[in-house]
Amino acid sequence: RLKTLFPYTTLFRSLGVHTGEISVGRRAGRRLRYLAHGDTMKLCRRLCMEGDLGEVLVSDLVARLARRRWHLARGPRVRLRGSAEPVQSWRLLRPRRRVETAGGRWMPRKAELDQLRAALASLEEGPPEAVQGGLLAVVGSAGAGKSRLLRERGTLARRRGVGAFAVRGLPYQDEQGQLPLRVVRELGAAILGLDPAAPREERAQALARLDQLEREPVERAALRRLFPGAGDRPGPAKRSPRTRPVPLVARLIAAVAATQPLSLAVEDTQYIDPPTLRALAALLEATRGLPVLWWISGRALGPTLPPPDWCIRLERLDRGLVARLCAELLGTDQLDPLLLRRIDRASEGNPLFVESLISALRREGRLELDAAGARLRDPRGPLPAPPDLEALVAERVDRLDPALKGMLQLAAVVGGTVPLALLREASQLDQGGALIDELLERGLLVVDVARPSHLLFGSPLVWTVVHRSLLARERRAAHGAVARAIERLHGADLSAHWDRLSRHCAGAGRLLDAARNARRAGTLLAHQQLLESAADTFERALGWVLQARAEGEDEEACAVAETVLSLEAGASRAMAGQARSAERHLQLALEGATELWMPEVEGRAQLELGDLYRALGRTELCRAHLDGALESARTHPGEDWSLALELDALESLGEHLLQSGENDDARRIFGQARARSAGDPVHTARAQLGLANLLLRTGDMDDARALLEEARAAARAVGDRILEGRAVNNIGIVHHSAGAYDQALACFQESRRIRESLGYRRGVAVNLHNIGDTRARMGERALAWAAFNESRSLAREMRWRQGVVMNELWLAWLEADTGAGADEPERATGRLRSAIERARAVADDETVLTGRWLLGRLLAAQGRLGAARAELGAARREALALDAQVLARDLGRALDGLPAGEGAPP
Repeated sequence: RLKTLFPYTTLFRSLGVHTGEISVGRRAGRRLRYLAHGDTMKLCRRLCMEGDLGEVLVSDLVARLARRRWHLARGPRVRLRGSAEPVQSWRLLRPRRRVETAGGRWMPRKAELDQLRAALASLEEGPPEAVQGGLLAVVGSAGAGKSRLLRERGTLARRRGVGAFAVRGLPYQDEQGQLPLRVVRELGAAILGLDPAAPREERAQALARLDQLEREPVERAALRRLFPGAGDRPGPAKRSPRTRPVPLVARLIAAVAATQPLSLAVEDTQYIDPPTLRALAALLEATRGLPVLWWISGRALGPTLPPPDWCIRLERLDRGLVARLCAELLGTDQLDPLLLRRIDRASEGNPLFVESLISALRREGRLELDAAGARLRDPRGPLPAPPDLEALVAERVDRLDPALKGMLQLAAVVGGTVPLALLREASQLDQGGALIDELLERGLLVVDVARPSHLLFGSPLVWTVVHRSLLARERRAAHGAVARAIERLHGADLSAHWDRLSRHCAGAGRLLDAARNARRAGTLLAHQQLLESAADTFERALGWVLQARAEGEDEEACAVAETVLSLEAGASRAMAGQARSAERHLQLALEGATELWMPEVEGRAQLELGDLYRALGRTELCRAHLDGALESARTHPGEDWSLALELDALESLGEHLLQSGENDDARRIFGQARARSAGDPVHTARAQLGLANLLLRTGDMDDARALLEEARAAARAVGDRILEGRAVNNIGIVHHSAGAYDQALACFQESRRIRESLGYRRGVAVNLHNIGDTRARMGERALAWAAFNESRSLAREMRWRQGVVMNELWLAWLEADTGAGADEPERATGRLRSAIERARAVADDETVLTGRWLLGRLLAAQGRLGAARAELGAARREALALDAQVLARDLGRALDGLPAGEGAPP
């Protein structure tokens, strides 16, 4: 709490701080008020009155509590009314720079080494093709010895000829700019011996190992793009389920494990984000049965990871092990029983705490060491306060030379993983290498085994505490030095460093530079179709722009940047299915572009809003915005951007007309788009998709299938996975219409996997709905209900009214048709009619006709054949009028299948 107040001491006259009991009284009046009073409050007020401008005075009690973390100086003596003796006060000067270490001597509790040997022996049993690894979990609190035991694993693995690689979870995402699935990517890089920060020649040499693994060219290309800075400049790549990060790394592990057994370690899983944990669990499952021993260590085993084959729990040391550790640390086996008992009780059996207590007692001169052994000088005196890791490490770091502390703080600003070349470049010190070597000798920094050109902190807690100890001006200067170092080292190709550079620019106060680099990073993520990560990056850049405006930066530059970033953030949020946030961003972009006369941004904002409103079922707003986008493009025919915007607007307008049942107009618009897009494979494929959708509606399945196959091939060629997902889904619709339900289901599931990997939630909801439709026609009612229900939940989260309605139609029919509505037929049909009316409200003609088809079938199942015949006949005539031939065919079949006569059995 004191640290929170300390940076703001210049904003107030003075502060007085005391702790103790207070009385709180209640006073009535025009407002209800609570007043605190008593001796504690009196002393606080007196301290405040005695303090100088911007000074913090604390009581003697607070000083005793805070002395380990704060520098204090004796202040004036304060006299209280009614008290004979004055009270000593203390001036709060500055926080101590404190660090925490997770190092410590590893001591066996039970049979950990035997379990470790048994796990490694599983890689040696039988012929290579029969060898199987498994999962070893190590669980323990901070300081229990997990990292020390991991070093033992490395020693045992090397003796057995097992390849050992390790990565770790890090808590520094806010400062370091983590890539999605960082742990999975770094594990693949470690296996390849790849250092992304190494010179291009060394990177090429490491990547050349891929050629020895006999991987397919598409996989080798995808692996090169997987590691930032490892291959050529990132760009579009041929995408498929085989080239996603987890399957890629799994096949890389399998290829290497075919030549030698592997031991792969992931440390500190408590710091790994849930998506990466799920990816890690998938990687574990994909490598099951291979000669690979996985090592997972952390403070707890979460439910995401599979159950381990072996589990080592590092609990407290018993009294005998504490005695052994003390004897090693003190160099004598003769320990006074009182000393041992008090250390055992104070340390609670934690080996790091034991080591820290011994160190503190030695430093304070409270230990006697002679031929008779070790004992306390003052047996009745108190031991150091109960072990506090921050305070214990702070004492160690406070004794460092100022140059060493400065280098350690600079490393903390670089991040948890510190490229050695970047740290040297940022320090700009001739003796920088010697300082780094000394930090390595002291164990505050360690060499990353997987990437020898990188350094790690001795533990994540060391980084956390060192970073927190930096004053604002020190942190700002360090961020500036690191940003300039990145620009000097990687100026020729910053694509792999844009995110990190943006964060350091922001920390240095270069807010517009930070926003500019973050926009580049977000654009790259969007190009890779990592939609939510891209949106988060754009919004972070937007925050820096708003901060720059508040600090008085160039108003026009800030306004332009805010408008562009709002557009990009809105487009990414819309694609990810986050409608509320997307609409807010896009409206701001449209207003800003209109005021600043930015016709390209204005047209793009109109287009994105039109697409968003079409998804939400707001047809009038959709048409107005799409017409506005088309007008913006055609008003500026000579501009570089106008043709692309016109094609996008035509394609979106065609989809809107098709959804509204205006088939002739839709055919005309798609024809214009196809003619205008000659030579552009992406826009040609999208126009073909639109025409194929029209043919699907009118029942021309063969022609639709040909167009969709061409669109899928084009999408794969340019690496547009969103387009590929649409094409695969629509090929499934072709199979579905032909009654080939197994093939349709396979296509819908493939499209779902593609869209889930992109975070394209609306597409996933469509796939789930189509899967439910197919399951229902296959007679798998329970699976159909589950798919429709999941699709409806997604649609509700996205505020996609059309998606909610089309799923509720099927859910109402399934519940009634399976007997849930047999006792109350009117209620069952009423629910279905209500869903049909909601579909009319969002102007979704196809959903209305589907609902009437289901209603007719439900009426027939209830034995109400006259009502069923009337409903199906009217719906069929409406479908023919709308040229919805497929729906008209289904309605006709249902009508023809009705028995003759009102009383005939259904």
